[in-house]
Amino acid sequence: MHLVLLPGMDGTGRLFEPILGCFPPGLRTVVVAYPPDIARYDDLMPIVRAALPPDDPFVIVGESFSGPLAVRVAAGNPRGLRALVLIASFVRPPARWPFPALRAAVVGPSVAVVPWRVQARFLLGRNPDPQLLARVREVVGSVPSATMAGRIREVLREDVSGAVAGVRGPILYLRASRDAIVPRRCDFLIAELAPHARIEEIDGPHLLLQASPGLAAASITAFVRPLMQSQA
Repeated sequence: MHLVLLPGMDGTGRLFEPILGCFPPGLRTVVVAYPPDIARYDDLMPIVRAALPPDDPFVIVGESFSGPLAVRVAAGNPRGLRALVLIASFVRPPARWPFPALRAAVVGPSVAVVPWRVQARFLLGRNPDPQLLARVREVVGSVPSATMAGRIREVLREDVSGAVAGVRGPILYLRASRDAIVPRRCDFLIAELAPHARIEEIDGPHLLLQASPGLAAASITAFVRPLMQSQA
């Protein structure tokens, strides 16, 4: 069984490093990375589809920004798909921007105007591990600000709620208990759209897989294990 890991807004896949060593040997991982100059979901879909294992069963895992991509792929029921996992993610825009001028200011051609200490607070909460904080800053800073701004615009307009009903397999949603970016109504909506979905809350900030990798890996493994056994 493979886990196909779709990254958060940085798109590099490098922030999955803390969790990769937490999975059991029988659960292999495929880390998908996005080109640094591509922001649109429509343009990222072929990259995700090309990364799916052609001959082995897999579970697709969408972290934050990649949740809509994961839902789109899962709704197409590709050969080998066994389940969908969403991490601190959404199927409708997680934020409301009632004032167009404010939206334009925040998601203009650059997000560099947002101080790093503000970004860090939203991503990692208060008093994050210094090494993790430095790593996140390095990775996020490696992505062009225009690309990050473009991905924010995608988040604010993407709605895949209608596709959730097309997902036939099991669904797991991991909510971060101290998520300052994705509100609780996002997992409430998933539970409404897919009553069979399993919703679990794990203590941690928005970057749940990075701040609480052991707990997150344990939940994902427990969810996937029956699927692995059915393939034995």
